[in-house]
Formats: sequence, C-alpha cells, structure tokens
Amino acid sequence: MSSSAYSGLDRVPCNVKKVFQPLSGTVVGLLAIGALVKRILPDQHRSLNVWKRILPIYLKYLSTKYFCDLGRSLHVISEEGIERRWAKRHEAGSKQVYRMIHQVGGYYVKTGQVMATKSEILPAAWCRQLSKLWDDAKPRRWSNVRKSIQADLQQSPLGKTIKGKARSQLWREWFQSIDEAPLASASIAQVHGAVMSPALMNLLGASWAHGPEVVIKVQHHDVQALMGADLRNMSRVARFLQHLLPFSLVDVVLEMQTVIPKEFDFEREARLMATIRGRLQDAGLCCRDQPAAASSTSGSSTGTSAAAPDPRIVIPQPIKELSTDGILVQQRISGTPFKVVLQSCQQALQQLQAAGVDTAAAAGTRGLGTLVHLNQDFLGHQGVEGMEGSSTAHAHAPSSTHSTNSTSSGTAAAAAPRHGAGGGAAGAAGAGSGLGAATGQLMGAMKLLASSRGSLHQLLMAYGHMMLVDGLYHADPHPGNFLIMEDGRIGLLDFGQCCVMSEQE
Repeated sequence: MSSSAYSGLDRVPCNVKKVFQPLSGTVVGLLAIGALVKRILPDQHRSLNVWKRILPIYLKYLSTKYFCDLGRSLHVISEEGIERRWAKRHEAGSKQVYRMIHQVGGYYVKTGQVMATKSEILPAAWCRQLSKLWDDAKPRRWSNVRKSIQADLQQSPLGKTIKGKARSQLWREWFQSIDEAPLASASIAQVHGAVMSPALMNLLGASWAHGPEVVIKVQHHDVQALMGADLRNMSRVARFLQHLLPFSLVDVVLEMQTVIPKEFDFEREARLMATIRGRLQDAGLCCRDQPAAASSTSGSSTGTSAAAPDPRIVIPQPIKELSTDGILVQQRISGTPFKVVLQSCQQALQQLQAAGVDTAAAAGTRGLGTLVHLNQDFLGHQGVEGMEGSSTAHAHAPSSTHSTNSTSSGTAAAAAPRHGAGGGAAGAAGAGSGLGAATGQLMGAMKLLASSRGSLHQLLMAYGHMMLVDGLYHADPHPGNFLIMEDGRIGLLDFGQCCVMSEQE
C-alpha cells in the first residue's frame, strides 16, 4: 500500500512540483503564524474569525440594497417587489447569522438569544431563526461542572463556616444526589437537578420549607472571560452595519452592554429574585410557601365576590446561604415551558394544514384558527376561550418537564404527543391516525392553556405591579422563562435580567 502511494507521488509531473514546492514553505508558515496569533492574541483572532463570517452576509445585504435602490429610482420595481426582495434577503441572512453564531459560540449565543426577543426592531425571519439558539447550547462535561460546583460552594456564606476535611467535599456532604445530565443548558450557565442531604436541611433549618429537591445553576466561568472582547466586537459590527440594514443593531448592543454583564452575578440574581418574590407575595399575586388549594386550579374567581383571587404566580425561593456570584441554588418547580406549548401548537397546525384541514374555518367549533398566529401574539386569548366551547375533550397535553432556565434539554421529548383515543374523531373523518394525533396534540396544548387562563391574567397584573408600582421588574419575559404547572399556575424563572426604573421613568 505504501509503495503504491510513493509511486503515485513519483508520477506527479515535474512542472507541477516546481510550481507548488516553493509555496509549501509559505503555507506552513502562514499556518504556524495563525496558530501563534490564536494563542498569543486570542481576542484579535476571535474578532478576525467573526469578521470573516460577517463580511459575506454584509455583501449580500449591500447587493440587495443597491438593486432595490436602483430599481426604485428607475421605476422598474414596485414597492411590493422591493418588500419581497428584502423578505427573501432577511430569510437567507437570518440563516447565515444563525450558523455564524452557532459556530463562533461564546457570548454571541447570548446576543442571539436576546436579539430573538426584539421583534419590534428585527425582522420576523431573524427572530424566528435566532430563537433556535434557546435550544442549541451544548452542556459542559460533568467533571468540569462538578469542580465548579465544589469551588463555588466553598465560597458560599454557609461554605465559609465549614472547616476541616468536610470543606473539600461539600458537594458530597450537602447533596444526596446531583443529576449529571443537566435539566437545561444555556450560553452562560447550565442547571442540574439535585436532592439536598438531611445534614444540609438541618443547617438551613426553618428558613427552608420546600423539601429536599432543588436545582443548581452553575456558571460557565470561561464565557465571562470572553465577554469583554465579544461585546466590544459586537459594537463594532453594529456600527459597521448601521447604515446598511433596514433596522438597527446598535440599540440592541447598547442594551446588552448595560444589562448582560449583570447576569454573571448570581448573588445579585438571588437577591432580586427574593425581593420581587416578597413584593408580589405582599401584593397577593405570588404564591407563598404553601401549595395552591385544589379549588383554585380553575383560575381567578369571577362574579361580584369581594374575595381576592388566590395567587397563581410561583417564583422559586433562592437559598442565599449557598449562592455566590457563580452558583445559584433554588427551589425546584415543575411544569411545561410556554415555549414547548407554542412549539406543540405550531407542529400540530403544520400537520393539519399539510393534510388539507382549514384551521381558520374550524375556529368556530374548536378554536383552532386563532392558534395560527399564536407565536406572533404570544398567547391568543380567543384560542383559549375556544377550548371551552369544544365538544370533544382531549388529554394529549405536552409531557410535563422540569425547568429552571430559558432553555430546556427536554424540549423535543416534551413536545411529542402522547397517542391515545383523543384524536379518534379526526381519524374517523378520513385524515388518518397521524391527523388524529395532531388534533389531539393541538387540543391538549389548548387545554393546558385554558387551565392557566386565570394565571395569565395574574401574570399581566404582576408585570404591571412590578413596573408601575415597585419599579423593579423581571426583564426577560420570553416563553422559555414561563412554566405552566399541572394545576394551572404559572412559574416565573430566570431573574438574571432585572431592571430598576427611576422615578422619572
């Protein structure tokens, strides 16, 4: 085998060798220089890597802008045609930006996640593509995460009081178990389920009334090291594209430069979570430590009764004694993220529409039509009311998941329908078992939304109270940070982004 390979090299024409042989040294030298720059000047190397991917996107947007401006000036293209061209460019450009962020990683992932929520600034295609980043964060190796947990527990207020050998194995002493597979993984941190040991429960004493199950949010410390360089480079990119794009990235980057660095301070997050939790409890909008009464699962009270409705919002309690700037231990709550419910609705609607079902025409009997615009309107109130008028009951709600972050590693499993008899009516109509399952999946999601209708009203009231009364509010309200619990209550998660309003604001 080796002799034939060498004989193949001998057959290379001499003139080809003469051309490429002098270049071999140059190529090797450039590769060596690139590796050296990456090691000695990592920030500059990372910036060059980003710009290498951005420039092709820039040139394509520049081309679209040139032809649209030329066509408008020559009156050879209508405004509708220009809109179609830009829509096509945004669709292709958003996919390129998504791939770039996915490849570069680091703080650009967090930037993309924030950009996905800026539908008032960015095109819908960008928001749709970048929202995929909520599910794309790869979890870190458990061995590295365990070391971070141990190091941060040692620096916690309670950890500093422990002396001797026990201090070197706090994660073993204080937790009966920690799930190696994360419940959720995001750009800054990942979340692991855990069970506290009786020894830790005794140390916490009466201040803790939620049982042994908790979640541990542990920070990716290497991401913070990249933050400064990434934010500076994102600012340059935004200014570079400011006069080309039909929308501005500068405002988004300026907001991120102010807000996002605070997300690395988990002590601040725990403090603000506890403060908001206490204020909403005093306002009668957030559940206290006792579980909700069974009679309250149907939502807020109606009629002219003077009694205040039962609180329907759940905010997990943090354990400040175990929290540092790099770790946050908090109460574990279970439910289905809104994002999973929305995805389940979207998937079912696509299956029904592909099978020829006119979902808009079905709105009068099953409330399906309003769900077509569910992702744009966040939650269509008419779609929830339509569930009450449905003549067929379905029990195919998305599977319950446990989550404490905007990104759930169990999203795919949670969105999958559970097959049963609920979709039989659609199947009998001739659409087949797949159509019946899609109908069951959709109606199950609607049933879950209907169960939380009163809670959704209280959620809006809670945001109004936070912003207009307290001046301190949860500033990251995307669908992954809300859980619909089994009894219809709403869990509010991830207080890394909280804003304080001035008196003038």
